[in-house]
Amino acid sequence: MPEPKKRKTHQKTMIRRSKRIKTSNKLMKCPKCDTLVMPHHACRVCGTYKGVKYIDVEKRERRRKAKEKEETSEEENKS
Repeated sequence: MPEPKKRKTHQKTMIRRSKRIKTSNKLMKCPKCDTLVMPHHACRVCGTYKGVKYIDVEKRERRRKAKEKEETSEEENKS
């Protein structure tokens, strides 16, 4: 197998790696509730994407509260 004739310099290595810098996520405002949302994602607060409601936020909250209630009751039963 062919081998490189010379070792790459530190500068050339760093120049190559400089293009891998991770950029921060760009956030945009939800047009309905003005919270910060990642682009092309539904808003977690109001559940809309491009003005159309995709997520039933109230239903999700009720499920979360019921689950928390179950967990606390299980912990009480164990004690």
